[in-house]
Amino acid sequence: MKHMFSPDGDAALNALVSRSTLIALDYDGTLSPIAALPDRARTALGVARPLKMLGEMTTVAILTGRRVSDIRDRLDFTPHFLIGNHGLEGLPDQEEGLTDRARLQCRAWLGQLGAAPAMESVVPGIAVEDKSLSISIHYRLARDRDQARSVIARRLASLTPAPRVIGGHCVVNLLTAEAPDKGMALKHLVARSGCRNALYIGDDETDETVFRSAPPDWLTVSVGRRPRSAAAYFLQHQSEVVPLLIRVAAALQTAGRIDRPQLASRKART
Repeated sequence: MKHMFSPDGDAALNALVSRSTLIALDYDGTLSPIAALPDRARTALGVARPLKMLGEMTTVAILTGRRVSDIRDRLDFTPHFLIGNHGLEGLPDQEEGLTDRARLQCRAWLGQLGAAPAMESVVPGIAVEDKSLSISIHYRLARDRDQARSVIARRLASLTPAPRVIGGHCVVNLLTAEAPDKGMALKHLVARSGCRNALYIGDDETDETVFRSAPPDWLTVSVGRRPRSAAAYFLQHQSEVVPLLIRVAAALQTAGRIDRPQLASRKART
């Protein structure tokens, strides 16, 4: 994995990114610094302007584990696609009944998780977040995070049916077996929007579903250098996201008229 701000990164940007590239980003840890609690997350200063510029030149999408209703008010711009719950919300042409089944299953899991003794009482600092179509279990505020992870793992092992579990920064995400992940969602968006390829920026395990499944002509960027990441490039810190977006916008301005998707096919999906 190479630093995005390097000669190799510049070459990849110029070779792979054009006005037919879908620009997609995670939110927490990417557009927003990681917060102690989900409700405290705020979009980083300077993000909106380059994203608005990018949205005038190509397709922009936000893919997040948050609910669409949660993320919409946190953004100072309107992307063409706003995808929540890891791909279960906002994805065009979603399979009929998929969200209803996910909602029912999450309700059943919440009932199982709430059975005594509740994890929150065993380890203070654990918080279960009901996102309707998925569940997130946070433990950032736990004094003993190893103990918190152990308690969470034991409780998850007792859930029936077994959920699909994807980790993150001090969080464990529970999805139904048939639910799409961000990798599946982004491939669907590329095809649906008429774009040629994608540039994706993300920062944790949920974003690895994109990094691991990305075709060779996609540009994948991890926020933070993680040894086991499948991303091709990395940023040292979340503060480098805005400079990268500015650089991408400049590259697209230079690219000019290269296979630009029709604006009619890029209306917001919320």
